[in-house]
Amino acid sequence: MAHKVPSSSPFWRPAGTVGCLCLRTLQLVLAVATLAVMASSTGELSFHLRYLAPVALWQCAWSLPLGLLDAQALIASRGWQYQHARTILLTIGDGVTTLVVFTVASGSLGTASAASAFQHAEWPHGAPFKTLVALGFASSAALFTSAFLNYASVVCHYRLPPA
Repeated sequence: MAHKVPSSSPFWRPAGTVGCLCLRTLQLVLAVATLAVMASSTGELSFHLRYLAPVALWQCAWSLPLGLLDAQALIASRGWQYQHARTILLTIGDGVTTLVVFTVASGSLGTASAASAFQHAEWPHGAPFKTLVALGFASSAALFTSAFLNYASVVCHYRLPPA
């Protein structure tokens, strides 16, 4: 039988707090920056980055509504209802989004490296390519932070009593 950790625990971090809003805002800014760099670069981007735009859109679609819900909870001065179920869902969603963003950023870098090594092609040295790959890894780091804190919150809230 599990017992609950009091909400005063340093590991209990419910959604709808300033920290959650800051993480969601950071995630959204990184995704929008990725889309802006892709939109502003002409002809320089190749097949190495073809999956980055849909993933950035997915990240925007994930972070924007959650950021708005966090802002609404802060304005209303109350947390979300059904906090624990939502935290579990956010943990799963953040984890999946983290894996997808990291996989696409790694894949973009890997295909560019493989293409330059095996086909004796030029490494895409353009600033947009480097910026996009860096934004992809930064986005995955921001998403991982959110997923990890949500996971720690769930685990610490439902920890098992000592035997």
